[in-house]
Amino acid sequence: MRVLLDTQSIIWSLEDKEKLSEQAQQTMLAAQAVFVSPISFYELAIKIRIGKSIGSKRPLADIISESLASGFRWLPLEVV
Repeated sequence: MRVLLDTQSIIWSLEDKEKLSEQAQQTMLAAQAVFVSPISFYELAIKIRIGKSIGSKRPLADIISESLASGFRWLPLEVV
């Protein structure tokens, strides 16, 4: 099974795993691959730009690098 995390799940999985449901945590552990989409990081960048909270005080670059360092795989964007 492969899993794609939504934007908030990325933040929670890096900063506050207890906010993820037990089922979400177990699904991530059982997955062959856990993906993150670059679109999630665009979403965070837009929120930061317009002054909305993203649920983290850390810089976006740190969130991106920690996401990839944690073993999440980048879901490539393709034009079809």
